[in-house]
Amino acid sequence: MSVVFGTVVNGPLEENCYIAGNPDNRHTVIIDPGYEPDRIISEVRALSLTVDAVL
Repeated sequence: MSVVFGTVVNGPLEENCYIAGNPDNRHTVIIDPGYEPDRIISEVRALSLTVDAVL
């Protein structure tokens, strides 16, 4: 199984939020979501992912 990674840079301090998941079933976790949830949600929706946890 390979893991897909995505990064969303957000907030005034340009914090990195990471998206990691299984490309076979599209289930992911969000790591260190930071300041701008709307940007992260938009990325998750654009990639048709299912978020199982926020860490």
